[in-house]
Amino acid sequence: MKTLTLITGSNRGLGFSLLEWAQSQGHSVLSFSRRSLGERFRQQISDSSAPIFQEVLVDFSKPESYSGKLAKTLQALDLNQFERLILFNNAAVIEPVSPIGELSPELVATAIQVNLTAPIHLCQEFVKSTKSFQGKVWIINISSGAAYRPIPSWSIYCSTKAGLKMFTDSLAMEFRNLPHWRFLNFSPGIMDTGMQAQIREIPETQFPLVGQFKDYYSQAKLSMPEKVVAKLSRYIEKIDSGKTLTSELKIDLDVSDLA
Repeated sequence: MKTLTLITGSNRGLGFSLLEWAQSQGHSVLSFSRRSLGERFRQQISDSSAPIFQEVLVDFSKPESYSGKLAKTLQALDLNQFERLILFNNAAVIEPVSPIGELSPELVATAIQVNLTAPIHLCQEFVKSTKSFQGKVWIINISSGAAYRPIPSWSIYCSTKAGLKMFTDSLAMEFRNLPHWRFLNFSPGIMDTGMQAQIREIPETQFPLVGQFKDYYSQAKLSMPEKVVAKLSRYIEKIDSGKTLTSELKIDLDVSDLA
């Protein structure tokens, strides 16, 4: 299926694995991230079957850095050449991780901006730019178990992920009469990424459960991002092939639900 895939936070972790998957499937790709992927990957893309690859450098903590860029990038393309559009809102930050009385107001504002406000703005631009598109459309917001259960010292991360979940649920309700639109809150589980390494470095005085996360790593309980992406991609393709019953469709999806 001729697909245009848009990915935020695509320079590392799950976002990079999503990028590699899209490239391997011959998708056209729009990458939105703060840091460049580097010349080596751009050469890999140019040597691949990906018809279009465009890298857009943005800082999601600063609205002036990203505002309008997704819409402008889409407007420059003939979307009618595609059968499917997929937007992955993946970019996120874990900071600040501290008891409530020690939270930095500046870091709180940044986390809300990156984890919640920016994905809302991007979805708005995406919807406005694709309203006449007649093919299949996916908006997949990367969620977390933290959206569903409280974690001490993660009050801001939990709150922003819970907010993004409810935003996605509300969008799905708005578009319920348009069957070619799909919305997904996807929780990828605990993965071996830079964010997990960052969590393991937090002092126990700031994060009392840090020992659990060190154990996940030492006991090899972390999933590899590329394996998570493989499971998610099979789900997407199954839905779009029409082989899934309506009763099996989900808005909230955890990686543990997937084979």
